[in-house]
Amino acid sequence: MVLERGEDCSSEGILAGPPATKRSSRAYKILRSITTMRDCLLSRRRDYVKYVLCTLSPESCCATVDWERWRTDRMVEQFARNVRAEIEDFSAQKNSNGLQQSLQACQHRMSVRSLLLDYLATTCLIYAEMKAAYVKRVCDRQRWSRLCSPYRSLGPSSSGGHSSLLPGSRL
Repeated sequence: MVLERGEDCSSEGILAGPPATKRSSRAYKILRSITTMRDCLLSRRRDYVKYVLCTLSPESCCATVDWERWRTDRMVEQFARNVRAEIEDFSAQKNSNGLQQSLQACQHRMSVRSLLLDYLATTCLIYAEMKAAYVKRVCDRQRWSRLCSPYRSLGPSSSGGHSSLLPGSRL
């Protein structure tokens, strides 16, 4: 991969030539698939976290949103398993002609493996943050709905029908 700079050094582009070997082609393919998943997660982040209030048609609206979220969960989990297996297979792959590899080649392969696993972990962290934000939003929404419920009484009150928000304080 060669970095090309313009005359003013402000425009940068990556020129990706053909991979040098079959092994580097495979590593590049794994890298592209992780990048594609990361971009997909980043594009779906807002929709995943959004907690839709279903007012018009609760069954169909919530079912669609929950189904999309469930589908995203399954897709990411399956993707992470598959890519981890590909990375392990890539690192265990022997030299194609069966010759003993040099120490430098082995270290390079292990470095590539480590970088790919770190990149996969970072992508999975994006998903974990999305999931945590959604769960927090649902819990907050449920907590607020319990507090705002007209049927909830927080205890006896001497102020004619109004209940205090602080359980220990009385008027």
